[in-house]
Amino acid sequence: MVSELILDTSPLVIFLVGSFNKGYLEKVKYKNRKFNTIDYDLLLQYFTGKKLFVTPHILAEMSNIVENSLGNKLFQEFIENVSMLLKNDTIEVYVPKEQIILTEGIKKFGFADMSLFCFSEDSNHKIIVGDFPFYSFCTTKKRDVEFLDSILSPKWMLEINLSRFLEKFNLNNSPSSIPIKNLAFGEEEGVDV
Repeated sequence: MVSELILDTSPLVIFLVGSFNKGYLEKVKYKNRKFNTIDYDLLLQYFTGKKLFVTPHILAEMSNIVENSLGNKLFQEFIENVSMLLKNDTIEVYVPKEQIILTEGIKKFGFADMSLFCFSEDSNHKIIVGDFPFYSFCTTKKRDVEFLDSILSPKWMLEINLSRFLEKFNLNNSPSSIPIKNLAFGEEEGVDV
């Protein structure tokens, strides 16, 4: 299981605003998308036990989005409340602009996304991205990447809850398999119980 994640702007915004006050998630708008408390709860479960990496470029994007969404007064309160969380729960990594400029996708995706791309090349950590074009680019370049929507999907929630249920009732070593209908994609999968 992956234990080190590089966060794009969307997952970082959900994580920090939700940690500040879940009720404010619905005020945040980013790339025509709105977030909610369920997104935060699922993302928090996914992040549990993992190291979270960010770049200065992503921090700047997050800051601008949150300030524009919440307004100056709430933004000041937000920064005051999440500063320790950022300090203790994320690791900031720097990628030189000279390295970012030389990447193939710089013209299409810009500095923030390409800072993640460059760092993933050096570290082999998984990138959690919120926009599909950048996800597709990373996939074609053989990066370890996950699309945010797949983390927030019912399938992932079902897998986590089923895993906890099986663990709670000590059913992990049972030889049978239960078919589960994947609600998000209409596929049937066998889950060992």
